Amino acid sequence: MKKFVTFLALTVLSLGAFSGCGIDDSFQQEPDLESHKGILIEQSSSDDIKGTHLLETDGDNLALRSLALNLSSAKYLNNEVEVMGVFNEEDEVLEVTGISVMDVLSEDSEKVEFVEYSNTDLGLKLKYYSDWEVQNEVGSADFVAPSADEFEPDMVSISRYTFSYQPKVDEEGNSDTPLGAFMKQTFPLIENSEDYMRLVGPQKHDAIVMETDGADVDYYLFRNNQIYTVSFISSEDYVAGNKKIFNEMLAEFVFTGYTVDDPEEAVVEEDVIGFTGEEQEEEEVFAMLTSFPQSDLKMDPFESLSYEFQGLYPASWYYAGGTSAGQGVLRHYGFSDESIAEDNGNELIGLDLISGSAPSGKIHSYAGRDFTVLNENGLYTVYTSVAGKTYRVFGDDEHGDLILSIAASIDQISESGLED
Repeated sequence: MKKFVTFLALTVLSLGAFSGCGIDDSFQQEPDLESHKGILIEQSSSDDIKGTHLLETDGDNLALRSLALNLSSAKYLNNEVEVMGVFNEEDEVLEVTGISVMDVLSEDSEKVEFVEYSNTDLGLKLKYYSDWEVQNEVGSADFVAPSADEFEPDMVSISRYTFSYQPKVDEEGNSDTPLGAFMKQTFPLIENSEDYMRLVGPQKHDAIVMETDGADVDYYLFRNNQIYTVSFISSEDYVAGNKKIFNEMLAEFVFTGYTVDDPEEAVVEEDVIGFTGEEQEEEEVFAMLTSFPQSDLKMDPFESLSYEFQGLYPASWYYAGGTSAGQGVLRHYGFSDESIAEDNGNELIGLDLISGSAPSGKIHSYAGRDFTVLNENGLYTVYTSVAGKTYRVFGDDEHGDLILSIAASIDQISESGLED
């Protein structure tokens, strides 16, 4: 017992002697948090106070500002709120880190909703907060954050431009991707594009993300010979809360069908004159896709040496080939995002090598090849012929762009390899 007391005493003495200060002095004191209640209002442009907003309390006004929260949001403004933060004695401003609504006094606050935005020109939809201003232009859309009159607002900007992509297969048979080719051309000093890849939205679109100056960030997505840029652009009066809203908007980003202003840009031949509304919509979608029908998924090659053809399919998917009981089917391949069942019951896209020729239907010409397209009761089917052989690629119409991509990738294997 005596030895233990002696050891404890020596330990305390050595702790006190170490660095020449007490134990409490080795810890930095946290800043004091304050909380205040009152009505939140915007600061007048004529005020010389260093804040951005004021909290009206009993007989006094407290200056506020925040880099983390959007105090100009309609859900807070002109309502009774409780704010929490650290008081900056030099500027005499409360740096707000937290806020909650105590009583709704403003009718405008009830109108702020996370609403859907759809743009058929750009072919996308997402959600945004209704107190943001939407500015639509041809080929672009901007979402401007609310802010006090004398401050520059943050914004989210979406635009697109043409990026012509032709897939390349290396010596090992691996195909590049549209975004990989874009990265190599636009950011040639970056060696590994995979480090910058992210998944965007519920459809998990591949995207390249590039952080720029300050809080700014750009997301690049590929779709049918188009690069889409989705950017957060901060202002000199940047509000970090707006960056969080940008991430919420990205989480809702989805590609949809879009209108085609000039269908003549795509080489399309029709064997049917006059379309119904549904046929016209499908025609516009095909014209869009055949600018060069490429999925935004990474594609890998598959081949059939016995039937001398090769094609591309999603790298993360599975495929299996075999015989088929279907009439006129020489060889069948199934593709799915999970291992193919023995009965092919879980395949998402099928590919058949068939005897005979394609049935009658709408014929589209692209890159020197004809594609016959049928869309019946949600089943999307594309027929194409290569070197005298007829192929049929089919699946649910929700996979239409991928079905076209697979059909367009089919090519003959010669004795010297894949035909150019």
